[in-house]
Amino acid sequence: MSFFKEILQGLTDLFFPQYCLHCGQMLLPEEKFLCIECNLDISTVTIQNPKNNSITKLFWGIIPLESAFAFMRFVPHSPSQAILHELKYKRNKDIGIYFGQSMAYSMIEKNFPMDFDLILPVPLHPKKLKIRGYNQAEVIARAISDVLNKKIETKAVVRKRFNPTQTRKSKEERWENVKNLFQIVSDKQLKNKHILLVDDVITTGATIQALAELLIKIPNVKISAAFLAMAQDI
Repeated sequence: MSFFKEILQGLTDLFFPQYCLHCGQMLLPEEKFLCIECNLDISTVTIQNPKNNSITKLFWGIIPLESAFAFMRFVPHSPSQAILHELKYKRNKDIGIYFGQSMAYSMIEKNFPMDFDLILPVPLHPKKLKIRGYNQAEVIARAISDVLNKKIETKAVVRKRFNPTQTRKSKEERWENVKNLFQIVSDKQLKNKHILLVDDVITTGATIQALAELLIKIPNVKISAAFLAMAQDI
């Protein structure tokens, strides 16, 4: 059976070659989304202490964040930008699954605390969900859930307001943009839980703060967070 699969894969590669998302070079059969050179060029994040790092420090005195993790650093005009652009704007769900799984294995390798009870992807407004076709945070979260065998929750919290994209906003405008952004539909799945919030990228932390400030009002809730990418200046 594997022999025929190899033939089929060879024919697929011949007639439908895949190219590196960043440099455009034709990929080898063993390469996925990025060529070896571009994959090595991804600036992965080294977090020595998941409970005390540049991400958790963003929320000191605001939210009691238990632990935080980021897989790679967002660098303009780099493979990391190509990955995020493909995931958010090119409807490439597979790239979210692939790098979500890579992120989960990295969390294991770097001894990220696994004492959280469930994973909660940052919700997307229904209007944006219709435009994009999927919630990229949920795609990443489900890939992490599959690897770590952790429950995922997608119904308890909703995004109640369709806010403009944060990409070109100043720090002050980002904070204003996320006010009253989320709503808890049901808290019974969240009570007494340690929740891992998952999103594609963290910049100022405004979105996570808006969501976490709502969640910590629920009895005995603890919050951790994990991101596929983090901004350069964090």
